[in-house]
Amino acid sequence: MQYNNQSADTLGKVESSVIESILEQANLYWAVKKEPLFLSDGVGTPYFAHVRQDTGGILGSSKGSYEVFQNWESAELIARVCEKTGFVFHGGGSFSDGKQIYLQLLTQSYKGIGNNNDRIDNFATVINSFDGTTSLRWGLSNITISCKNTFWAAYSQSKNKVTHTKNMRSAIDNALFEVDRLVSAEKTLYERLFKLADIEASEKHIKKVVKLVTGLDPDKKVDDLKKGQLVKAERLASDISREISEKGKTLWGLFSGVTRYTTHSVYPTLERREKSKAVGTSSEIDNLIYRILSADIEELVFDGHE
Repeated sequence: MQYNNQSADTLGKVESSVIESILEQANLYWAVKKEPLFLSDGVGTPYFAHVRQDTGGILGSSKGSYEVFQNWESAELIARVCEKTGFVFHGGGSFSDGKQIYLQLLTQSYKGIGNNNDRIDNFATVINSFDGTTSLRWGLSNITISCKNTFWAAYSQSKNKVTHTKNMRSAIDNALFEVDRLVSAEKTLYERLFKLADIEASEKHIKKVVKLVTGLDPDKKVDDLKKGQLVKAERLASDISREISEKGKTLWGLFSGVTRYTTHSVYPTLERREKSKAVGTSSEIDNLIYRILSADIEELVFDGHE
């Protein structure tokens, strides 16, 4: 595999051995090639298949303007962030036979959240796809060690994501100069999580969360509810109860109940759960509840009830 380090000039060049080590640890030592697609009669089309070179698997398709961002480029990006910040490479992997990939740096750990003094390991995460399901993007994710719940914090700022076009590499270079924003965002995230642990979760909070996650109105009669909603609500209620019993009846315990549900209960297989946490509906649920509870914090502080 050949490496082109020209784009790394702004933050220093990365040794190919470092890139290779990252790829090998993450099992991402393979490339993707755009190959033209033809109709059955041999007539050409404006479309290309994205072919994984080691297996021959087709990961996606696109028109000619789509730029493949190779795994080695993602690894180089991670290595450059390591050099700039001192973060440590943690690991990586892929979903759906390589259609989406991710790489992670361990940034730091936070301790003492909630009644059981939870420790949270935080990661800077890069996600890329070859099937068009997501742009190249980066942000924060974390694991609560006591229960292995994960939370992939979504970052909607345009500088935290880049579409697969010919200008993407220069955009990445520009964004890397602002990598310190990740550190600032991390601090804001954890200040908010600590605040969640200081505020009691009311029945109103719990009912609102259950309704947002399952679509079920907790005040309705059981006979009026759909079976699918009931099953989801029972699983969610069990996970919330478990987390609140360990962490206290706080917004942190409530939020942890949601992340336990999306981490452990929402899908039957581990790969589906992990993929959904990173790039699917579970990530959307976690971030929706995080935003709602964060808004409740601001409202309580504004009203002088903190």
